[in-house]
Amino acid sequence: MLRPPHVPALPPAGARPLLLVLGALLGLTPAGAARAASPMAGDWRFDVVVSTQARVPILGDVRVQTQKVMLAHVDEQPDGSLVQQHTACAMYARSNRKLAETWFPPSFVSAMRDQRYTITAMPEAGGLHLHSQVSPVVIGWDPALAGGGMPRKLDDPGVIDADLDGEPGVTVHVRAPLFGQISIYMVQSSQTSIDGWAKDTDTIVGTAQLDHLDQRTLGASNRLFATNVPLAPDDHDSWFRMVRVPTGTTCATLDAASPPLAGSPAADAAPAHDDVGASEASAP
Repeated sequence: MLRPPHVPALPPAGARPLLLVLGALLGLTPAGAARAASPMAGDWRFDVVVSTQARVPILGDVRVQTQKVMLAHVDEQPDGSLVQQHTACAMYARSNRKLAETWFPPSFVSAMRDQRYTITAMPEAGGLHLHSQVSPVVIGWDPALAGGGMPRKLDDPGVIDADLDGEPGVTVHVRAPLFGQISIYMVQSSQTSIDGWAKDTDTIVGTAQLDHLDQRTLGASNRLFATNVPLAPDDHDSWFRMVRVPTGTTCATLDAASPPLAGSPAADAAPAHDDVGASEASAP
């Protein structure tokens, strides 16, 4: 399974190199001087890995780590606060069950809306501490049409064809022995928090936590897979990493600007699925 990146040991409080890093990251200046723009502003590759466990019909107990790859931009506001906005570029996964393979078509990733939220970066005794609760992800349904509650059935109010493939909700593809390719139609609501430390001015690593996860299967091309199973977050193996990338980086050029971690799902060669033209992935 994909392991969290190493979070460096905290240096002694008051160490001069630490103060220099904090000053560079936060734009600290002597009293009375104009505050410099925060060097945290700019473009970043933002990877979040969340781990979940479930008991799936036919397949049994399944543990999945899902890696969401995003292009993030950090802006400093007039009051000095930091706002981050990100675009989903890709999703990948690794499961402990090698017999089954699950992946998102590109239309699934395109259906994920950009997210905008505040981040807190504070100097503490051990270094620069970053924390944020990422704005909620709602996919496959419209809260305004649903009256606030996530749809539970295919004909409930609020279900939309978010990925524009002619099926309700969003479509995830599964390939399993004896069954071939199956399409699963689902809706989901989730929210993640991140908490980490700056390794240097260009790299931030830390833990990720699923604060909320609700997923519902509305149907499937094979009715044996049209089931709902409880998903249990495993925060012990959930983490995030931010790496600065050059201005002008796009989703198409993200891997060239900041290659994925060796051994991570995003670094694996994607299988050839000519019927969907997608990369290996798994439902979040």
